[in-house]
Amino acid sequence: AQAAQNGQDVSIAVWDCFDHDLGRAVQRLFVTPNGAFLAVFDMAAWLTNQAEAEAPLKSWLDAIAESASGAPLILVGTRGDAVDSDDDLNKINADLLRLVAETHVLAVAGESGRIFFPLDNTSNEQDRAGELRKVVAKTALELPCANRDVPLAWVRVLDLMRETQQQFLTQDQAAALADKVGVQPKELHDLLLLFNDTGALLFHESSTTGSGGGIIVLQPRWLFGCLSKF
Repeated sequence: AQAAQNGQDVSIAVWDCFDHDLGRAVQRLFVTPNGAFLAVFDMAAWLTNQAEAEAPLKSWLDAIAESASGAPLILVGTRGDAVDSDDDLNKINADLLRLVAETHVLAVAGESGRIFFPLDNTSNEQDRAGELRKVVAKTALELPCANRDVPLAWVRVLDLMRETQQQFLTQDQAAALADKVGVQPKELHDLLLLFNDTGALLFHESSTTGSGGGIIVLQPRWLFGCLSKF
């Protein structure tokens, strides 16, 4: 995804990890201290059956607190069309304040002072998520990894991997692509660790096959599909 903040272009890697039981089973694979997290919940369901709506959100907040303590969290409430009053919004905000305090995560506040961003996803207004977009871009730019200098050759390797349009690559396949732009295996390993931490891909190092035996996941839904078969 592309965004802009104060004249700076921001390229954001978005991994949609929520998939009920499957998502909760693998969520910690996608939670790193170098990321920012967007947790989306249904406000209509929250007001109707809070306990049921809160459970999956708390599961993700627990994962973030455990694996990415201090990473910014942006809470988004959908179904704004079903919220009748500020009283409803304030109730949800109070519930979220309690949940955030219990899980010790760092929630980003909006201009309203609430720690979540209500959206009416049935609205046809072009800028209905304008404030949210600005907050996401600002949060991404403030991440420590956003200001790290990355060699152009590393970026080219990432582009080459994506251009294969494969769901995943072996580390050896990635090494062959990296060799085309002069990136050697040791440098490739550092490259993969960095891009794993920043969410550009998922790198799983093999503990049994030795150097070069890792797997690089370029499409998270492929991994979800594989895990769902077990």
